[in-house]
Amino acid sequence: MKSVAQARQPHFIPYIASVAQPKSYLEVGVQDGNSVMAMLRGWPEVEKLILCDNWGFIHGGTGRGSHDFVAGRLKPIYSGEVQFLDGDSRDTIPTIPLMSVDMSHVDADHSRDGELSDLRLTWPRTNKVMVVHDIFFPEVWDAVSTFVQESLKQIDFTELAFGDTGTIAIWRA
Repeated sequence: MKSVAQARQPHFIPYIASVAQPKSYLEVGVQDGNSVMAMLRGWPEVEKLILCDNWGFIHGGTGRGSHDFVAGRLKPIYSGEVQFLDGDSRDTIPTIPLMSVDMSHVDADHSRDGELSDLRLTWPRTNKVMVVHDIFFPEVWDAVSTFVQESLKQIDFTELAFGDTGTIAIWRA
């Protein structure tokens, strides 16, 4: 496994999307939709978005109560398929078929156990690259480190963005 460092985090998700050129994209922890909008800047040709959130105040959410705000942001710029998975990721992610998304993004429960659960559930559904945000938070870093060690044989390489709270892209072998 090799690692590549990228220094400009605001452009990291669009960069990863432009390289991966996903037909399908899963985001776990959508909040206000900023990350999905960044992904679309990098690769607007994505055909399907799967957006998972509990839409509450838990885990840094904005408490908007539903996915309507994000749907409204997407409507003027995206005409592809959008599937909203409303609820706890431990319940909703298992409904997604294995190896069915090209790119995923995890930025939800930042506790060690919650993050590790999201990583373990999301990775088997991702066939190209999984992006993880806030890796410099100690509990997230612990979960990501554990996950990477568990998955080394399935990982081709990683890329890091050091700005802000850190982001890693984990590319499937």
